[in-house]
Parts: sequence; C-alpha cells; structure tokens
Amino acid sequence: MLPKILDDDMKNQILETRKSGNLGELLNSLPIWMVEKASKKRKMSEDDRSELLLTILEKKEEMWELSLKYDPNFVLGFFVTYAFNLFRNANRKILKEENNVDYLELWQDKKNHTDIICLWETRDMESLNTQLESLPPIVGLALALRFDLPVLGFQKKVLEWRLLEMSKKFDDFQMIYDKKKDSHLKKIELYSARVLRYTRLLLECPENEKRSWYQKKKKEWAELLDKARNKCFFSEREISQILGLSRKEIRNLISKGSRLLYLSRKELLRSA
Repeated sequence: MLPKILDDDMKNQILETRKSGNLGELLNSLPIWMVEKASKKRKMSEDDRSELLLTILEKKEEMWELSLKYDPNFVLGFFVTYAFNLFRNANRKILKEENNVDYLELWQDKKNHTDIICLWETRDMESLNTQLESLPPIVGLALALRFDLPVLGFQKKVLEWRLLEMSKKFDDFQMIYDKKKDSHLKKIELYSARVLRYTRLLLECPENEKRSWYQKKKKEWAELLDKARNKCFFSEREISQILGLSRKEIRNLISKGSRLLYLSRKELLRSA
C-alpha cells in the first residue's frame, strides 16, 4: 500500500522545487501521490499501481517540463490528469492487443505449430524459399499464409487466380496482410519493451522484495512475447476465406506441407 500524502504538502513541495530546480526530493513523493489520486478515478490492482508508478518515473523530465506551464493554483490538477492519462493510454494499448487475439483460434490450436519454422534457422531462408517452391502450389501457398512465409512465383499466381475467381482483388488482400503484419509487429514491440524495462530494473535494484516483483513481471511479459512470436499468422478460418476452401481442406493442406518440408529438411541434413 502506497503512503498517503496530503494535497497541501504536495503543492508546497512542487512550488519549492520550482524555486530550487532540484527534482530529486520531489520524486520521492510526487509519483506516489499521483498514483494514489489516479487510483481514485479508476479501480486499480496493486500491479496496476506499480506499473503506473514506473511509467511516471520514466517520464519524469517530460512531465516536469509540461507542469511548469501551469499556474500554481492548477498544478495539482495537471499531475492528477497526467497520471490518469498514462494509465488509460497503457490500458488501451494492452486491451487493443488482447482484443486482436482470436481466442477460438488459440483454443483450437493447442498443438505446437512452430515446429515447421523451428526446422529452419534465419540463415536458411533462401533454402526454405526453394523448398516452398518445390511443393504443390496450393500446398505451399496454404503453408506460406499460415506461417507468414514468402509467397513466391507460381504460388503467388495461384493466390491471384483464387482471388480473381471469387471477384476479389490482390491489392485488397495485400492491404489486409499489411494491416495484420503491422499489428503483429506492434504487439511484439510492446512486449519486448516491457521485457527490457523489467530487465533494466532488475539490474538496477538491490532490494529483494522489489526484485521479486520485477522478476515476476518480466516473466509474464516474456511469456506474452514468446506467444506473440510463435503464433501462427493467418488462422485456418482466415485462409479458408482467402482461398475459398473449407477449413478441413486448409488443415489437410497445411498438414501435408508441414510433412513434406520436414522430410525435405531431413533429406538435406542427411546429404550435408
């Protein structure tokens, strides 16, 4: 539980800091006071409070510079609003990413679909492209859409033909792909930033109690990051809609393609 700080005391500290220019003492109490006030506007868990406290400390210089533009009579209101907006914006970002998760898809896909990708290191991408092109076009296309692999050569032609048959434009597909890719990368960027934040805090913090909490939060964000990186790109349902085939047909195509790539990889290793 964060300690209670009186409003008048907080205002006096702020005005004194404006005169002295020394933020050090103020930062021992202002972020705590801000979190306490913001939590009265919106229900927060202890984790929410701690996250908000960290965010305020990370933005302390920017926040202080903005506060200097406000009249002393309104400066407390500025800090309360600033804290509330930080909390709301962080929640919006996380909720937006959570809302993009297809929970039905996750429930259906309890098997590890990353096996096929794990067979190939990044440096093997050229070899992977070659193997994809050796597959039957519709099989390679389904696999490429599922795991966000390059759609090349005849597979791209097949995709264009399928779309044309359904009176759809390739440009519309490209727009959907770009939007999905952008959302996926933003999710990874958000989760990576949180992992880095708690890694840095662990390195800087000598207190065991705080370190334990930082370690817990780092693990949580790392798990989300791992799921985001390993999640299949287009779902079976989405590929079914893109190609105009049933989900059963799509599932069979992906299974066949995964098996053929696995056998191809084994053959390459044997002949190496």
